[in-house]
Amino acid sequence: MSTSTLRDIPVTFADLAVIRTRTDTGYHGVYATRKPGQMPYRAKPFRKRGGGGYFPTPLEAAKYVVRWWKRAYGDDWREVFRHRKEQPWMVRKSEANGYYVVVWLEGEKTHLDGGQDGYFPTRIDAERFLRRWIRRELGLFAPVVLHRGRVQTGYLRQCRTR
Repeated sequence: MSTSTLRDIPVTFADLAVIRTRTDTGYHGVYATRKPGQMPYRAKPFRKRGGGGYFPTPLEAAKYVVRWWKRAYGDDWREVFRHRKEQPWMVRKSEANGYYVVVWLEGEKTHLDGGQDGYFPTRIDAERFLRRWIRRELGLFAPVVLHRGRVQTGYLRQCRTR
């Protein structure tokens, strides 16, 4: 997206419907706080990654969450949001050759070449290769690039042109 701040990103009722849940606050990524002196609701688009802020109402916090997703993944953010819980990699056993690694880079299924002819003798070897590959090739950008939603963030395109 070309907008400079989260506040400039428009949020519609259809956008809010995507993150609706049956939780106490009614929205994914919006949590009630109980600390005195703070706003009563916290927005955390990714629970384990922190971020977000404190807001007076669940609706305001939910708007922040939607804006965060829109800024991170562009107009097709809904696709990534829908697939957010699906693991973006897997280790599979081949019937004849051992184990191989598959990752989803910006939603595109890719077979990683590694080991002997792209296969590994054990699952542990394949998983070890995967962890090293993610750290070496993607680093801090792994959460942005590894997902099953078909959204092009442009990160991989920039890396290939350097």
